[in-house]
Amino acid sequence: MERTGFDVEETPRNWSFCSVCIARGGAMLVEDARQHDLFSQNPLVIGEPNIRSYLGIPIASESGALLGTLCVIDRQPRAFSRDQIPALRVLAELAEQCITTHARTLDLSRANASLRELNRLFKQAETAANIGSWRVDLVHDTLRWSDQVYAIHGLDPAQPVTVEDAIGFYTPEDRGIVQQALLDALDRGEPFQFEANVRRGDGETRRGARSASGSMSMTGPKASPGLP
Repeated sequence: MERTGFDVEETPRNWSFCSVCIARGGAMLVEDARQHDLFSQNPLVIGEPNIRSYLGIPIASESGALLGTLCVIDRQPRAFSRDQIPALRVLAELAEQCITTHARTLDLSRANASLRELNRLFKQAETAANIGSWRVDLVHDTLRWSDQVYAIHGLDPAQPVTVEDAIGFYTPEDRGIVQQALLDALDRGEPFQFEANVRRGDGETRRGARSASGSMSMTGPKASPGLP
């Protein structure tokens, strides 16, 4: 946590004013530590930094766990009053929000790192098995291919491909099979599987199995993932 105007970076817990504040679970005001039952003999009071006044508010995590305090300390007695508690509480809430945002950012960063690793392993598996995956949205006529699907078709992954383009890659005699499978998925939201010939970008013709699964929503079919 940040500090200013106080050279001591940390203190033993049994000396700590903040530990008492956290244990109480609410705002703590010490007007004159020399006259306070808990702190009159505290080494931080009878010696450097000669604390006299303290006002602290506990800071909690998003789950409610108490993490520390936001506090102000002074060498002069009665430097703070209860009238200042609301303002300090607002600052404590801002500190909590900053901590929560930081924690969420770290969680998101870890999740993204895990996703990138899974995606890397998935691409390795596709390459090793010479299997690609694709996802088509029949409502919006959008299509997403994995890199391995592009490799199977002999195309550059940077090249955009539409549903119409994908059907056009099949040989003329097999396009009817593909179109019917997609129509059946559109009508019934059922998975499909078929074998068909694909003409690659280099002119080579390959035959392979195609399978897909999909589901229906109230407004139409959801995107359907599949394997070429």
